[in-house]
Amino acid sequence: MANKLYSLYANGDVYHPTVSDHLVMETGAGYIACVVKNRADVIQAIEWFNYEPGEAEVPADLMKEITEDSKILDHAFSSTKLFINNDTYVLVPAGLFQHQLLNEYLAVALGDVFSASSGFDEIGEKPEIVNAYRYKRELVEHLTARLAVNEQQHSISRLLTKAMAVKNMPDSFMRLVFQEKFFNVAIFIKGKLQISHTYSFQSPEDIVYYLLNLVSNFNIDTAKVQVDISGLIDVPSSIFAQVTKFFKNVKVESVHLGKVNVQSDEYPLHYFTSIINLAI
Repeated sequence: MANKLYSLYANGDVYHPTVSDHLVMETGAGYIACVVKNRADVIQAIEWFNYEPGEAEVPADLMKEITEDSKILDHAFSSTKLFINNDTYVLVPAGLFQHQLLNEYLAVALGDVFSASSGFDEIGEKPEIVNAYRYKRELVEHLTARLAVNEQQHSISRLLTKAMAVKNMPDSFMRLVFQEKFFNVAIFIKGKLQISHTYSFQSPEDIVYYLLNLVSNFNIDTAKVQVDISGLIDVPSSIFAQVTKFFKNVKVESVHLGKVNVQSDEYPLHYFTSIINLAI
């Protein structure tokens, strides 16, 4: 059964989108997050639903259940953008990417899968990198048709695009975005992306193992690298304690409050930094 895990609105529990508002939706492994922004790009509402993976096999039933408990999804919007957040992606240097070989890139990196659809996003100004990815077509096709989606993109593509545009980035920089059962890590050295990868985990020790292996491979000083964290991580928590045990320059990524018109006394806003960054 789908469960509304989080809901934040501009005016308490009273919320009515307008036809000029824009909907941004992210679908990942067992969750759907919705963000509404107005035409000034200010966030007006956030909803987050969890569901069991098997429920997505009948997308119409899943979305009917979610919509009945949503103050967002029973309205029309001027535009809808859909983001796909999963670990079935591979980054290809733009100079080597050929559109007609998309499925071949994915097969080499991820193995053959015949029941999935594929897409790609160009990242950077030139562009510098192409993100080739797969997704389960049934839910995405249903959302695209039901919500009149104008644009589709992989979440990692958007987050990397924003990170690569940052001025005066530290010489070594690591960005961690946590979900309930997986996290993404992106590492930059002297402003250049070295790796972006999504890992599943079962314990805080799993996370530290992956991170220490990465910094060893890239010869990064754990005392100097700046580590920004956001997403579904509590501060303090066992995960935060393990990360700060080995990395000395850790901070929680802040939210641009001028662009966020929602408040919550129950949840810290860094829970939603990644989906807010998808929207603005």
